Amino acid sequence: MTLTDDDSSIEYSEDKDNVDSSIKSSTKAIDNDTEGCPDDQGPFNIVLVDIRKTAEQRRVYCEEVELLGSQKVEYMTLSYRWGEMNEQVVRATDDYDAHVTSFLLNDFLRLCRRIMREPDLKKIKYVWVDAICIDQRNEKSKKDTIYRMNDIYENAAYIVAVPDLNMQYWLNVSKAYARMWQKIKKYRWYIYYAITENIEGMDRLDEEWMDTLGIPVDDKSRHTLKTSLNLKSKRDSDDEEEEEMNACREISFKKDIQNTDDYYENMQNWLIKYQRNAWKRLEKKRRRQILNALEHLTDLFGDWANRTWVISEYHIAKKHNDGKMKYWFIHLNSEHIFHDEYFFTFDFNDQSIPPSQSFRRLIYLAYHLTIKKKMIYRSFVDKILNSRASRNEDRFHAMLPLLPKYNKIIRTKDTISSWNITDMTSVRLKLYEILDPMDKFQLFYCSSYMIRAVLPTFASNFNEENPAYTMRIFMNHPVSEYNFDITDHASIILETHPSYHMNHDYQGPCLHVRPKRYYMYQSTESSLEEMDGLKRYNRSFRQLGLECTPDSLTLVKILAIFRDEDQDQYCPKLAVRLLGSIKRNIWILCSFDDTKFESQRHINTDYIFHVY
Repeated sequence: MTLTDDDSSIEYSEDKDNVDSSIKSSTKAIDNDTEGCPDDQGPFNIVLVDIRKTAEQRRVYCEEVELLGSQKVEYMTLSYRWGEMNEQVVRATDDYDAHVTSFLLNDFLRLCRRIMREPDLKKIKYVWVDAICIDQRNEKSKKDTIYRMNDIYENAAYIVAVPDLNMQYWLNVSKAYARMWQKIKKYRWYIYYAITENIEGMDRLDEEWMDTLGIPVDDKSRHTLKTSLNLKSKRDSDDEEEEEMNACREISFKKDIQNTDDYYENMQNWLIKYQRNAWKRLEKKRRRQILNALEHLTDLFGDWANRTWVISEYHIAKKHNDGKMKYWFIHLNSEHIFHDEYFFTFDFNDQSIPPSQSFRRLIYLAYHLTIKKKMIYRSFVDKILNSRASRNEDRFHAMLPLLPKYNKIIRTKDTISSWNITDMTSVRLKLYEILDPMDKFQLFYCSSYMIRAVLPTFASNFNEENPAYTMRIFMNHPVSEYNFDITDHASIILETHPSYHMNHDYQGPCLHVRPKRYYMYQSTESSLEEMDGLKRYNRSFRQLGLECTPDSLTLVKILAIFRDEDQDQYCPKLAVRLLGSIKRNIWILCSFDDTKFESQRHINTDYIFHVY
């Protein structure tokens, strides 16, 4: 192709055979992994906890049963976040003892008793919980179970989430957590009604609370407290109280002995106003505590929902029971409270609108909308890279089976372990190998901020906050406005072992990117020196055999979205900036303020950027 700069016309011929061979080798690697049929897809044995016996005998009682056999087994599974408790030993089967450190066994026993009184769950005999039902010290058995994890969850009658099953760990290490727990216990019924959106229950508790304050039934303050009260800061409340005291002093100073009736009438009116404001302050304090408690539970829910295996579990739950998943907080547990009450339900299909009433709306925004963002509004790239995992290879074990376009990649128990996944850079490199072009470009544009000059720059950089923004930009624009062809696998492809490196020792991977448009910037010595830490790129360029000098480097910006009719850059925030050489076709990700440079837009035909 011919690529035009201001001063010269540079001929660059892309070696298409290299690209084709790279595509073939990448495809062949996946094909080799997927040859043959999946093994061990028939019946298999699992260990289950008998709920009733465990609850009644106050010790964990396990049974080994056959799953997917001739007899149907009805059980539920627990989804929770692991903690760090002191080791508790449980006799699971004759073959192994479970060494439980994830939660306090007494909390698990109380949960079993609660399950026995839950209307939908009380008929189910068994529960599967991995900390007890997997022999964690037997690597072969553990590996076999992980391979069948989808079968275990998909065949469960219910997948029940308990985000705070590790509550005792936090009570042991945090006094602030313990104080919050006390608030949750104090308002447990109001919290229950708020989460279940039981307006009548909340109204009844509001009325009972105002009765304890001594507010007359016919006093207008009742209506004000329930409907129009806004939550202000504590400082605002203190200012109101000071104004009231000043008003009281003013009335005292203006006392007229000869008009005592007016004086006492004013004082009485002030006392009424003071009493009503006192009620307001108490109600504001109560509402803040309720919101703080809900926000605490929301944080626990969000922390649970961001675990790699949990994401896999609730994606399976989404396909069961009309897209509704049960969950519970053991913060609310009590031996004699909530018996025969339903667990909470998260509806994956719920598109409800936030209520207009102020406090109800605050509850919705603080709790319901927040957990929806955690559970629903996330892309695949966001989930696999931003979730928490004890082992990075678990990201693939848990996530790849979720999407039909990727679930055929894992064909044997050893597929993923053969990839040698160690750190997050190796995770991103593998994703560049196996994802489709759309997901690859989302990953690519998530690397456009927080640049670290470490090779390979396209895999060593990733902005955790960027996936949601990137997904929103792509979803809000038609495919015709994408700056790449998502139907062409060659538009972005990883070459893991490039064979054409010239004059440099770097033997790492290279990403081939072919955009439809790009902007080239005229660089000068002064402009490059203004770049954020230009010297930090020296080491990378030395590894690539390229001098980091103004006359050898060019700046390029590749937008994610463009419109032919727009002369100006469209959606400029979502862009990848490259620094490198046109002649040598060596590029690395960089950061620079393009407003300081003069740009020239280029319509691309066949130039493929080699990004290192």
